Amino acid sequence: MVNRLQKNLGYYRCESSGATSGLYGPKAFKLALSSARYLVKPLLTIVAAFIFLFPAEVFSAPALDAVQNMKQPNGYPFKARQKGDEWNNWVESEDGYGIFKSKSTGFWQYYVKETAPPRAGGLGKSALRVGVAPADTVNTRVGEVSPKDMSIPKGLRPKMKARPKHAPALGMRSAVMKAATVTAPSTVPLLVIAVDYADQNATYTATQVKDRIFGGAGTLQDYYNDVSYGATTITPAAETNGTANDGIIGWLRDPNGVTTHPSTGVTNSGTDDAELARNAMIAADSFINYSTYDTDSSGTVEPDELAIIIIVAGYETATVGSSGATPSVWALKYNVNSSTTGALSLDGVSLGEFAIFGEIHANSSGANARLATMGIIAHESGHLILGLPDLYDTSNVSYGIGYFGLMGNGNWGSATDAATDITSTTSGTAPTHLSAWSKEYIGWGTVSDITTSVTGTTVSQSFPSADGTKASIFRINTSDSNQYFLIENRQLSGSYDVGFTRRTGAGSHGGLVIWHIDSSVASASKITQNRVNYDVSNKGVDVEEAVDGGLDAGTSPAKQTMFWYSGNTSAFSGVSTPNSKLKSGSNSGITIDNFSASGATMTADVTKSADTTAPATAYATPVDTSTEVQVTLTCSDNSGGTGCDKTYYTTDGTTPTTSSSVYTTTLTFTSTTTLKYFSTDLAGNAESVTSRSISIATSSSSSSSSSGGGGAIGFEILLIALALVLRRKWKLNIA
Repeated sequence: MVNRLQKNLGYYRCESSGATSGLYGPKAFKLALSSARYLVKPLLTIVAAFIFLFPAEVFSAPALDAVQNMKQPNGYPFKARQKGDEWNNWVESEDGYGIFKSKSTGFWQYYVKETAPPRAGGLGKSALRVGVAPADTVNTRVGEVSPKDMSIPKGLRPKMKARPKHAPALGMRSAVMKAATVTAPSTVPLLVIAVDYADQNATYTATQVKDRIFGGAGTLQDYYNDVSYGATTITPAAETNGTANDGIIGWLRDPNGVTTHPSTGVTNSGTDDAELARNAMIAADSFINYSTYDTDSSGTVEPDELAIIIIVAGYETATVGSSGATPSVWALKYNVNSSTTGALSLDGVSLGEFAIFGEIHANSSGANARLATMGIIAHESGHLILGLPDLYDTSNVSYGIGYFGLMGNGNWGSATDAATDITSTTSGTAPTHLSAWSKEYIGWGTVSDITTSVTGTTVSQSFPSADGTKASIFRINTSDSNQYFLIENRQLSGSYDVGFTRRTGAGSHGGLVIWHIDSSVASASKITQNRVNYDVSNKGVDVEEAVDGGLDAGTSPAKQTMFWYSGNTSAFSGVSTPNSKLKSGSNSGITIDNFSASGATMTADVTKSADTTAPATAYATPVDTSTEVQVTLTCSDNSGGTGCDKTYYTTDGTTPTTSSSVYTTTLTFTSTTTLKYFSTDLAGNAESVTSRSISIATSSSSSSSSSGGGGAIGFEILLIALALVLRRKWKLNIA
């Protein structure tokens, strides 16, 4: 039985078969400290050294997926979109070409492909897309040249850089401490610190900022209550600034004596963000007693005891881009402690993790400015409070899970179609729900196993909408203990899943979402590295799109056709596209079909096939007519099997796949050919590929087929001639 790490009554417990076997993790460690005070300093020193040697990854938010109106210095208008996240970001033209803003001229230019050979230790598939600035003598200005005519490929971006790491604070609930599952905290006090500077004053009032966080529909507080089905409540922290105990301290001008906005969204160093947050926490100290939130007397305030978010005057880089309006910060979750600055201690307790956001969302030029919407705050709070990893593709090749979860691109959801909201002023007002996996991981909602223990039987399952229904996640296990499927019904309804509309379009609807989970990839180490969905070919949390493959291709973060519903696609099985096979290519035996129409309650049939044996393809003796060879293939399934589905073949020497030609009738060959083929059955089992060499006339077939016709006559004439020669030679010898 695999041990599951769960948080129970404030402690992490290692449970096996329901029996508590002991206390583990940071809570247990801190409990030991509280009962052995004289060991605190030496133990903290040891733990600090360990943590600084093994740092956790930094978590940030994806760029706003919106096309923006841009202009060249000469006034030429064009459209482009920001791509990537805090650590690796760039700009693409509307038609997908990587562009950059020249520092010397201010003109936007196309990247050209790097000509240098791939670097050792590169980033695999991403290295193939590296773009560089052209030579000064080469004009690649947007609006003046055609990238297609210049053979510039689409998708070029600057070389990816390593994501910065930072040590988690001592005892923190950071990802480095986590295992397979955790339980989200039930009540979380939240402190908002708002800071501005002499060179960048705040634009909006503290009350306006507070109303994004605490209150009714559309606030962070309401989002977490709604999406958690009441399991997690965010409350304002007690403080004495402005309106006492409303949870916000600010605006604090020139925090800790710093008068210049650090514009960390441009520097992207990570260290600058940590220093900004450190100064904000120090400046807020006179209005809050941090030690009152050390509820377990460990000497450390964790995010589930007091979550700290910092709003910084100026722009949010995730909307304006690192080459856009300044000053800006890019939303992220980070830590103020490092091996160089050491731990931050205030009021006798250690502080560490925080989330940070820019005050203003706008387009690249700063136009269409508005107060930051809630979605991006919910995303980073998912890292800070819940310990969730990013589920967008952190290699920035694909969309990861796109809008199908808050921790993908769902933080940019809105009830308004993006085609209508061309300035994206509503983006982030309706972030979509967490994915089924995220809810399972932190214990939000109820996960029900679909029992198909009797193979060959079908279960007709009802799926209530995830919006408002706690028991809305359904799991199907496979023969691989690491791989399983989750199913949920996502309707474009309620306050938040209506956010799909931004990309699925006005008048669209949802349906069932099928997830393929691989816990060997969605593992503690990958969560720590923030690489759960880093590899598009080996995701930990994967949406099985019903029809459109835009998530993997990086062309769309959500479409109506990605959902499963009647009239869209008929079945999810071992022979469908996408299919229910395991990553090894072996058959899971799972078929989901008979989908109902999209609705608040949907149904589908789930079958676990008893057939796990591949079919066999018989190769009949070829018929050779001296000018052509006719080949017949016949598939047969095993006794009690589900029956043959298709036979696939190639004649060009390549290995056939389920995308290859389908055998329907006798094959005719007029020249030497290599025939490769295999068959599949209706359960999704596939036999190994067989290869045959087909040749014509005297050479006939290299298979066990016999020769006939003109070939046989020619062979007989040869034998007669040989006999005559031998007879003549024998007679001469006798004479």
